[in-house]
Amino acid sequence: MKIKRMVLAAVLMIVSLLFSTAVFAGGSTDSSKINLTFWTALTTTADKEVHAALIDQFQKENPDITVTAEYVSHKDWYTRLMTSVTSGDSPDMVLCDQSEISWMYYQDMLSPMNDVLKRIDPSGTDFVSGKASIESCQTPDGKVWGIPFSTNINAIWFRKDVLAKAGIDPNSIKTWDDLYNASVKTKGNGLTAMGMALAREAAYQQLLIWTNANGGNFFDEETGAYLLDIPSERQKVAEALQYLKKLNDTGMFPSGISNWMWVDYRTAMANGELVFTSSWAGDVGVAADINPSMLDNLGVIVHPAGPSAADYPPYHDAGLWAWGVSKTDSNARLEAVNKWVEFFFRPENVSLACAARPVYNLPLQRSVLESDSFYKDPVTQKFRSHINYLFENALPTARRVGFEAGPSIIAGQISSQLFLSDAVQNYLFNNWTLDRTMEFIDTSLKSLMKEFDYPLEGPFAKK
Repeated sequence: MKIKRMVLAAVLMIVSLLFSTAVFAGGSTDSSKINLTFWTALTTTADKEVHAALIDQFQKENPDITVTAEYVSHKDWYTRLMTSVTSGDSPDMVLCDQSEISWMYYQDMLSPMNDVLKRIDPSGTDFVSGKASIESCQTPDGKVWGIPFSTNINAIWFRKDVLAKAGIDPNSIKTWDDLYNASVKTKGNGLTAMGMALAREAAYQQLLIWTNANGGNFFDEETGAYLLDIPSERQKVAEALQYLKKLNDTGMFPSGISNWMWVDYRTAMANGELVFTSSWAGDVGVAADINPSMLDNLGVIVHPAGPSAADYPPYHDAGLWAWGVSKTDSNARLEAVNKWVEFFFRPENVSLACAARPVYNLPLQRSVLESDSFYKDPVTQKFRSHINYLFENALPTARRVGFEAGPSIIAGQISSQLFLSDAVQNYLFNNWTLDRTMEFIDTSLKSLMKEFDYPLEGPFAKK
């Protein structure tokens, strides 16, 4: 049994023992219980073990409420949600990424969470600020539609031992040219330079990531205005595509990368087959599971800046895992849901949830980051300096396309319709020209905006 699984099991056992006597007097009969369901795409074995332990603990504290977790893959998420809209069988809560929160908000499925946020963070100072925190789930009117328990920050993870042997200081890698030169110098002898997820379900993410690292974006930070009609902004996207193609055409990617999902590059890194990954740190958890000896060799740097980036560090992509609450006419049901959300955000419970995916799930509450419970997990403790580095150097520039000025009606559509992935794959692997690819991206985005009445000047432009 690997180290992470052993420690997580021990922590879960302690949680169970601590609350085995927490059964309250005057419990309700089954007929009077409120039964809650939440959906989530956090579906690993470790995720499920944590959810089971937290549900058990919560139900002992609240014998009149039952909670059931239902696991829905990212691939099936939007289909299941749309079906639930038409059938009236929506979950009471969701634990999902901010694109999915945004989609549900624009389907009018969610209740604002300001009241429960106030219970979790009475002073309003516990959650770190920035685009990778509460702001991604907050509309300009101040209403909060999701509360994130963690962020995952995309950066460049690397093999410390390989770079050291090649005489490369990782902190010297500040530009795309630096990264390419380091890749050329280190590949070979069973090593491929760079891994990332470029399968159709994931390729669009890398386009957004490398566009961000080039100082670019698709929508304006303040208004949400569409930017690709501006030649200089369009050029930043084109340069990101060209860099990815250069990596592919010169053999820096492994064969078959057009089918690689997240687990593929994480596993390859854990097995010692890659030098670099463009990653949200999932490499760490996979290495802890299948090859713990690799943990000592994993390092991280901020994304190097592209040729059009004005600043270093450049922008970074950051995802969120956030709780959302479905609309309900029942005050009793809403209070039961709020009890669960408030319970989940106790520092010790957030710490446990983060430990299921160490370093990938980074808490956004200062009370968690500063708690002993967060660093009880040995893998998290081992990567404490890496976590501090990401919070100091990458998080301040983190954002996600579609949330520049708040949740957007097209944010979930960008991630679910996959036309950006089609553009990336056809350019990298199917001989599309750059002009054709850029025209396809522009036409597809404008068609999407037209379909959902998204104004070119942005939904938050001053009237």
